Amino acid sequence: MTLRIENMIEILNGLEQIGDIMMKFLVFLGPNLKAVTGNSEGIDDLVREVKELVTPFETSELNVLSF
Repeated sequence: MTLRIENMIEILNGLEQIGDIMMKFLVFLGPNLKAVTGNSEGIDDLVREVKELVTPFETSELNVLSF
């Protein structure tokens, strides 16, 4: 049972790290970068791509509770 809990903690920590990194990307790709680069359209495209990275997590049928 302890191994299962430790495995779950490891999986959840990994998911938290993914979420943190994605949020940092979105902050980085914010209005300040648009102002510096003058390329709002390109940055908006990148923001859309970063947000699309969430889709596999939202649509996954993997049940982490079964680990």
